Amino acid sequence: MADRVREVTVAKAEVIRPYLEKTMKELLGVEELVVWDDGVIPLRSGSAGVYVRLAEPSDRPLVHVYSPLLGGVPQTPGLLEKLNQINATAYQARVFWVEDQVVVAVDLLAEALDKEELKAAVDLVSGFADRWDTELRAGFGGQTTFEEATPGPPDGVPELPPPPGGASIEDPPAPPGATEDEPDDGAARGYL
Repeated sequence: MADRVREVTVAKAEVIRPYLEKTMKELLGVEELVVWDDGVIPLRSGSAGVYVRLAEPSDRPLVHVYSPLLGGVPQTPGLLEKLNQINATAYQARVFWVEDQVVVAVDLLAEALDKEELKAAVDLVSGFADRWDTELRAGFGGQTTFEEATPGPPDGVPELPPPPGGASIEDPPAPPGATEDEPDDGAARGYL
């Protein structure tokens, strides 16, 4: 029975994968899409790398949109407390520490995926990543995927453009302890 469920899941994924890639091309406005050998679609948003992949963790394929905010960061009580504070004010996305990385992720049911839902997930993850990676790095160390000074993404990896006419997601709440006098860096705004 388990083998049959796995076969059905793989069959569903093979039908969904071309649709996911076609939809990402439309969202990015590109003719060709970079897709790594493992099926991951890499993007860039400021100092963050954003990745989209079709996952098959059970009998229901998922579209996993994620970004490693920081790498090489040790787990500390202060870091976990900060991640918990972020999660307490977040909707849909989750931020967590795993294997010396801080990651933000959103999972979507692949069978019901539509273009607007995928756009919103990529926008949310990229906004979170670009908003929180610099602050978390300043407080807890580690490395962002890209340095801000880098002029552009690696060859072939599309960069998410700024949204036309302003932000496409709401600015997240100010971090705990922040005051209204602090300037808004605008980093949380969406990109697609």
